[in-house]
Amino acid sequence: MMYARNQRVVRGQSGWTLVALIVLLAVALIALAGVGSGVAEGMRAGLVRVNETKAAYLASAGILDAVRSYQTGDGGLAYALGEFPVVAPSEVFIRPLASPQRDFVLVDMSRARLDQVAGSSRLRDWTLRNVGPASPGPTLTTMVVDWTQAVPPDPSERVQAVLMLGGPCTLVWEGSQGPGEEIDIPDCQLSSNAMVGITQIWFTGTAVASRNPMVITVKFIMADAPTLNGCAGARPASEADPLLENCQRTAQFVKNGLNAGLFTIRSIGEVRESPFTTRRGVRAEFRATSNVPGVMPRNQIISWIDE
Repeated sequence: MMYARNQRVVRGQSGWTLVALIVLLAVALIALAGVGSGVAEGMRAGLVRVNETKAAYLASAGILDAVRSYQTGDGGLAYALGEFPVVAPSEVFIRPLASPQRDFVLVDMSRARLDQVAGSSRLRDWTLRNVGPASPGPTLTTMVVDWTQAVPPDPSERVQAVLMLGGPCTLVWEGSQGPGEEIDIPDCQLSSNAMVGITQIWFTGTAVASRNPMVITVKFIMADAPTLNGCAGARPASEADPLLENCQRTAQFVKNGLNAGLFTIRSIGEVRESPFTTRRGVRAEFRATSNVPGVMPRNQIISWIDE
């Protein structure tokens, strides 16, 4: 009888031990599942960060490749748009075809001169280029010339003529417009890789040329081709319209200063790894100068903005 009782006690203890082991195993499996899930999530987050870094480098490569192409003349005066594989086909940089065309307008003041001719002042020898490959290119419709930044002008000082010859434009405007007033020039469409090399702005009297300091701002307002972003073929309704920036290109001439011009480069880096694509965008402003005798060109990126 004693032996049978002891045998039942041992069997009961064994049963409880087995239950405890099962519970412990279940808890361990749940814990391991949680750890595995955390590891997998951490690996995914790490991969995302790696791909974001790659995409940022690819976008930067697109900017620097455009600068190299422009400076070496690979595309003449232009640089190419489109998709360019770096690690084909999963890692690419893209210079978007839908960039606002004002990005490609370069008003270069590095060779510009301000002189006096026949009782008038004249700003001459600046150049106008389309550094983009898009065709048709931007259409220039309006100019604004302002010379009030350094010294207030005399009320009698006016723009009396604009002359732009060469390349795709043969443009002569004559009239009388004050500083900051719009000049309705004949439309001029800048085709890809085109340059207007003969450019003059005439002012009444000799004060504009003789006054020092003198800062002259020249703004071109344009209508983009309807198939592209930007102005979409029409000017903004007001100065407050956010599209205004996409519709204009401004250059500045500083008397006795080191002058230049700007154009914009946009680039997108993409890393295409299933099941998702990582993208990073960059917009850069490039300061471009012509080779002025006795002065080293100062071509450089002056701003770099993530988009």
